[in-house]
Amino acid sequence: MSEAAPPNLERRAYLLLLLCAALWGFAFVAQRQGAEHTGAYTFTAVRSLIGAVSLLPLVWFLDRRAGLDADAARAAWRATLWPGLFIGVVLFGGSIFQQLGVEETTAGKAAFVTGLYMVLVPLFGRFLGHRTGLATWGGVGLAVPGLFLLTWTGSGIGVGDLLVLIGTLFWAVHILAVGRESRRVDPIRLSVAQFVVNGVLAALVALVAEPTPFTGLAEAARAL
Repeated sequence: MSEAAPPNLERRAYLLLLLCAALWGFAFVAQRQGAEHTGAYTFTAVRSLIGAVSLLPLVWFLDRRAGLDADAARAAWRATLWPGLFIGVVLFGGSIFQQLGVEETTAGKAAFVTGLYMVLVPLFGRFLGHRTGLATWGGVGLAVPGLFLLTWTGSGIGVGDLLVLIGTLFWAVHILAVGRESRRVDPIRLSVAQFVVNGVLAALVALVAEPTPFTGLAEAARAL
């Protein structure tokens, strides 16, 4: 959020981020349930494509409210092509390693390990010239042990935890990339584009890597 943003917009941004964090937290439980019925690539493909389709009515509504004609709408889609492709590939890395890890660990531990992006984002951001204030580092210092106390089960670090940790590297890059590109292109279209790329990549790998791809979807429908 820019320092020049009006206070009401800044408050709204923080509330939306808080809502996003809550939704993301609930998603770990759904991911763990989905892993009991279908493969990681199938689950990721279907949930991503559902996400893309669910946003299309919102794109239509916002275009109509803004008075965009067909040419302007197509130009807005074209502008998201390359950013959406790159961010979608990064999203694929983060979501796949996370889902593969969730199959081998608990939802709570996966949430804790993924939450380590709080440390990685400001660290990676330094290489991009981002300035990180003392308040942010202080928040990191409080949040990391807090997450540890809330989610650690005491059973050590396993393969699943390591897979989720690899995914966390992708999530940190994803957050920085979205923060950069969402100022340049329509963020809703950008979301659609990255979900489509993630879904298509996951579907293609599912056909190769899973012995019975796209099975168990009926049982995993609630989680999806």
